[in-house]
Amino acid sequence: MKHINKVLLLVSLFVVVAGFEIKHPKEAPKVPGLIKKESPYSVKQTAERMVKILKKKGLTVFNTINHTKGAKGAGMDLRPTTLIIFGNPKMGTKLMQCDQRMGLMLPMKILVWKNKKGKVMLGYTDPMHFKESFQLKDCGGVLNKMQGALNKLTNAAIKQ
Repeated sequence: MKHINKVLLLVSLFVVVAGFEIKHPKEAPKVPGLIKKESPYSVKQTAERMVKILKKKGLTVFNTINHTKGAKGAGMDLRPTTLIIFGNPKMGTKLMQCDQRMGLMLPMKILVWKNKKGKVMLGYTDPMHFKESFQLKDCGGVLNKMQGALNKLTNAAIKQ
């Protein structure tokens, strides 16, 4: 009987421990659909390079938001963080024709920030991530084009 109780106790302990996900305390949680790339440049340089490339390729840059400056205006500190809002109305309209709610996700955004480790990162939402959340099965071609274009554009911005 003692042996059975010990086995049951061990099995119960295993089940409880196995039910918990162990994460490194310094790791940020994974954001679904987020593509991140490290930049060898400063946040300011990376953002400026990105904007220049977007404009050169004929995309519309609607705004660049310096979140660090906004935080400072509110009396708070924030590591360098810049948001670039841009788009291609032809592609965006096609997506909204498939599912008008995509207007919540568009225009596209690229975030450039300095992380806790001091590395400059560039990140954006993978357009294919939207396919799962919206009715975009008939827009797969547009999503593929967007995905390829974003990959090339961001790679160009961080290229040395």
